[in-house]
Amino acid sequence: MGSYYGYPNRPALVAELTTRWQSGEKYMETVAHTLRGNVLWAVHRWVDAEGQVISTSDDRGGHFIYAYLLQVHGGDWGYKPLEESSGPVYYTCPLKYLDMAAETHPRWREKVRNYHRAKKRTFEIGQWYEYANEGIVRISRINPLCGWLDGTEYRLTHKEWIGECLTA
Repeated sequence: MGSYYGYPNRPALVAELTTRWQSGEKYMETVAHTLRGNVLWAVHRWVDAEGQVISTSDDRGGHFIYAYLLQVHGGDWGYKPLEESSGPVYYTCPLKYLDMAAETHPRWREKVRNYHRAKKRTFEIGQWYEYANEGIVRISRINPLCGWLDGTEYRLTHKEWIGECLTA
């Protein structure tokens, strides 16, 4: 799926993506939305002309999650839409949205949960941790989070790359 441009600014684009719109005899409406950087997360649902939710076979009444990647090119704002079922490589989706929509990609949802767990982790200076596929890192500072890896101190911007604590 491609990107769609033609919006003068980001607020106008967000308003367009979260406004109720018609497709044939039904409407798509936004139940919830939030911005995480330039990713707009939204929970949508389909309703009929009378405003009744068009339910599917799931127990969430036909609600589904979208990630809209907001982009600007030459002053023109646009977006690339990604459904949950496509397994977006973005994991900042609010956890409460997972409870609002039918599950269509279990592995993606697990990565979203892991992302949020990693954000809540606390670290102590001097502790040793597994670090991605690179080896072992020793925490040297907390704010910003830094650690020693193979004799070089790095800023650790991806907490989800930090594995289990090896310090007893």
